[in-house]
Amino acid sequence: MAARKKTRGRGRPRQEENGAGLEEMKAKGILGIQNEGANGEVREEAVEPKPESAPLVEGRGRKRRRKKQEEGGGGEGILGNQNEEDGVEVKTRYPQRARAVKAVVEEEEEEPEIRKMKKRKAAAAAEGDEDEAMKDVSTMCHQCQRNDKGRVVRCTSCPKMGKGMRKRYCIPCIQRWYPNTSEEAIAEACPVCRGNCNCKACLRLDVPIRCLKNLDPKIDEETKLEHCKYLVHQLLPYLKRIRDEQVSEMVVEAKRQGLGDVSELKVEKANCADDERMYCNNCSTSIFDFHRSCPECQYDLCLICCREIRDGKWKKRGMEEEESQKYVDVGREYLHGKGELKSLLKKKREKELKSLLKKKREEELKENVDVGVKLDSSESAQESTRASEDGNIQDGKRKKRGREDEVSEEFVNAGECLDGEGELMRNDDVGMKQDESESTEESTFEWRASEDGSILCPPTYMKGCGKHILELRCIFSQNHVIDLVEKAGKIDESYNPMHASSETCAQKCSCVKTVNDAVNSSNSSCKLRKAASRDGSDDNYLFCPRVGEIQDEDFGHFQWHWMRGEPVIVSNALENGSGLSWEPLVMWRAFRQIKNLKHDRELAVHTIECLDWSFKETNNLHFFTGYSEGKPDEKGWPEILKLKDFPPSTEFDNRLPRHGKEFVCCLPFKEYTHPNKGTLNLAIYLPPTSVKPDMGPKTYIAYGFAQELGRGDSVTKLHCDMSDAVNILTHTAEVALTTEQLATIDKLKKKHRKQDEREIFGNCHTSAGNGNGPQEESAEVCEDGGALWDIFRIQDVPQLEKYIHKHINEFRHVHCNPLQRVTHAIHDQTVYLTVEHKRKLKEEFGIEPWTFVQKLGDAVFIPAGCPHQVRNLKSCIKVALDFVSPENVGECFRLTEEFRTLPPNHRASEDKLEVKKMIVHAVCEAVKEISGENAKPEDVKPKRRRKGRRKGNKGEV
Repeated sequence: MAARKKTRGRGRPRQEENGAGLEEMKAKGILGIQNEGANGEVREEAVEPKPESAPLVEGRGRKRRRKKQEEGGGGEGILGNQNEEDGVEVKTRYPQRARAVKAVVEEEEEEPEIRKMKKRKAAAAAEGDEDEAMKDVSTMCHQCQRNDKGRVVRCTSCPKMGKGMRKRYCIPCIQRWYPNTSEEAIAEACPVCRGNCNCKACLRLDVPIRCLKNLDPKIDEETKLEHCKYLVHQLLPYLKRIRDEQVSEMVVEAKRQGLGDVSELKVEKANCADDERMYCNNCSTSIFDFHRSCPECQYDLCLICCREIRDGKWKKRGMEEEESQKYVDVGREYLHGKGELKSLLKKKREKELKSLLKKKREEELKENVDVGVKLDSSESAQESTRASEDGNIQDGKRKKRGREDEVSEEFVNAGECLDGEGELMRNDDVGMKQDESESTEESTFEWRASEDGSILCPPTYMKGCGKHILELRCIFSQNHVIDLVEKAGKIDESYNPMHASSETCAQKCSCVKTVNDAVNSSNSSCKLRKAASRDGSDDNYLFCPRVGEIQDEDFGHFQWHWMRGEPVIVSNALENGSGLSWEPLVMWRAFRQIKNLKHDRELAVHTIECLDWSFKETNNLHFFTGYSEGKPDEKGWPEILKLKDFPPSTEFDNRLPRHGKEFVCCLPFKEYTHPNKGTLNLAIYLPPTSVKPDMGPKTYIAYGFAQELGRGDSVTKLHCDMSDAVNILTHTAEVALTTEQLATIDKLKKKHRKQDEREIFGNCHTSAGNGNGPQEESAEVCEDGGALWDIFRIQDVPQLEKYIHKHINEFRHVHCNPLQRVTHAIHDQTVYLTVEHKRKLKEEFGIEPWTFVQKLGDAVFIPAGCPHQVRNLKSCIKVALDFVSPENVGECFRLTEEFRTLPPNHRASEDKLEVKKMIVHAVCEAVKEISGENAKPEDVKPKRRRKGRRKGNKGEV
């Protein structure tokens, strides 16, 4: 304990007696005599000290306190007072003199009730009444850790573990942080007792989490066993596909080695640790088991690429990269309809070229001065530069100028920016010859297999060595998947699935009704919500149960709709939580971070401005202030900011631990969605030591308006996720616009429309893309809607892609540049279909999405492979989590092979899910559970204890 002691001053010896300290304070004018008590006590009164009496010895601590008082005083924190408004962490410590002043001032400012309580406590102690003497007298607020904010409300439910253990909340904190909770409710059970305290300590999990209900799924052993059999039944066809790929490659390898039978083949294990993730060097697909690898340079090739090379279908990735569009920032004026892109690009190009020429002249002048050239030689250099512009110079310099013309022309036509500062690269003749030879070799290279099926390591420019034959390697044991298929097949033979095929089970699902039945049913009993108006379709209504009314049979209804690839909406999901606030101020407190031993300094976030889709750094407090109050830009247009995928990577539980647990409590159908214990979530079966994909949860916080602006809307553009997802709307805030703001928006929208007619539609009058179509969807928004969802069916994807390619020039993306081309119509995530576009889509191609409004507390389930887009109708806080269900593994397979064909620099090119690896591990664990290999030690009757290491696997008898 001695090591933890801290000095109390800076060189001043500690007084032995308090009386000496008081006398010194009286002499310096800090304390004065007020009166004398009946017992002879002298009561001191605080007097304003003189400025010169503040010594410099203790100036550091006083400066911090003085600064805090000037800026509004007071703050909140875990230890001491922490001023959260200015981002400065302060731990208040009182020297001896200040402590005496504080004691006197507090005694004078105490409430009469507190004084009476102290007197009763002293009297009770004198009489020997310990219970009365130990009653709480502190006014320290648990929320702000201060005792100077007046009256507090004491909890009557907290366990009394000693003096001051009952939690107290001051009235200002109750009004600010718990506006929907009355004083009586807090007195009955404080937020700590209820498990929804949002003070900084509880948000950071610096205190234990209590009273969290619905945190884990309620799955008994019988249900778990049934889920394992269901997993085996659903995943066995895909496991067989994996086995067939491996056996086919083993046959080729056995033939190459001259073996008579595949059983004679011995495949070596790859040098890959459990905490490593291996990818194909050619297509970036995850490698989980069989692959080919170079023994020298460790170049790895997946089995799909091996098959394509042997079939002559190999195509070098990255050829499409040269055709990708670049976006140019031509200024804020262009965003609001001023000017045309081509003319602005031309001006920007001329400005860039002038700066290039100016810099080039300056460099040449500097070189001439260094070699001792006379002053007039600079004029000849300028004349030669002007002559170079006319092309009347030597061939060598004309080549350099020609390169400038080539870059500038490309800049105008394709909208590409000059790299860096726009400087031109100068290569010597040797470097140019090397580049030419490499480019010639790269353009003529064709990767082909030998007659025996062997594949040579690729050249060095493809990150290979070009010397050795790629050898077959495995990560599991050689026959692991083959044996697993055999075991799973025996289990599946005796399994009787609960649900029939999708063609016949429509008659057996009681929640499926005709359109008339759904319309005539009452709102209280109907669990369907209309989301489309397709002619002759039986999926216009979505399954939409309410959390408090979900019965056991609803799990079967959910599986039936989920197998058909339909979204599911579960309303009032927040009722499953403890009531932790998702208010912006609470989120701000959770996001904001002052640097300490556990966390780095984090006072700003990276946001996306929806008007030009550019990134900007925004202060946390400013971002959440704009979330609740709105903020126009310099033109009066609403500034729409989005905070996407926060926190980054897998830090949600570390940065927002309390909200992370609250979100898990709110998840419906935890058998699928629970990130750690969902028995039908394939992601939980990955080994603990493996590198796991980032499945979330993630927060999506964005501003929003009910009116469709057409440009700068708060949207998540059309895209397709590789895995299933659940998205819960946890908070909404409506920002009211004034009449002047609405008039300004209408005026700017007219400018946008005229600009679109000039640049996109060629002066043809049309309303596509401008948001002038019908606004029926916004009628429900003003009441309780938060976000507008459009989810397309998987079978409609080909027609959707055709429509986007047909109308690609009608969309704008980064810096409001019109789209010229896309690598992939959906995976690029560069398109949002407005109301008018959806109308044209149905007219031209006959397809229509499920369109519905997500209300506060709604949990939206999105199947893998369904393209979807979202527009925020209000400022929204949404939290999403990815999971992998056995019903949609086929779509995960399809998307994995689709993503591997994208260019290497594409946002979706990398296989981050590793669905094949999940399938193998999930089936393996399910087989062990069914066969009893995963039995717990306490479930097995032990034989006889022996000293030393136990033989056999865990749980063996």
